[in-house]
Amino acid sequence: RFRLLSARDAATTHAEARRRLEGLGVAVAPAGYTPGSGALTLACTADAHHAHCEEGVPASVRACRFRVEIGRPSVAHVEAGYGVLVELVLETGALASLKMIYVRLKQEWDLDSSPIRVEDSFSMRELEDGRFVEVVIEN
Repeated sequence: RFRLLSARDAATTHAEARRRLEGLGVAVAPAGYTPGSGALTLACTADAHHAHCEEGVPASVRACRFRVEIGRPSVAHVEAGYGVLVELVLETGALASLKMIYVRLKQEWDLDSSPIRVEDSFSMRELEDGRFVEVVIEN
């Protein structure tokens, strides 16, 4: 399983994941819900072809079929500001091909960064011994 997080809503995340996968040459079937989990699932197929990696070197992509599950993240991720978890799960075919798709998708993935309001850009935390530490978050 390969995972990505999104700070956007499920509908936006679904639309962007679909658009970006199709941009990578992946065929994406209409979405459906996974029974019992409440996750939205995209059925995806990548056919064998030649792609160019970042260095411009040709790489063979073998066929694979996988699903993309769009659902709720863990409590820790929700507390950190992420509302949606995207998981790529191999069903059949080459794991190396799915990994290549994931790496290329991750390079373009910007749904995991949320705009930070000025008043939320820092916080004060008290340590056990009564001292305070300032945690600064920068864009």
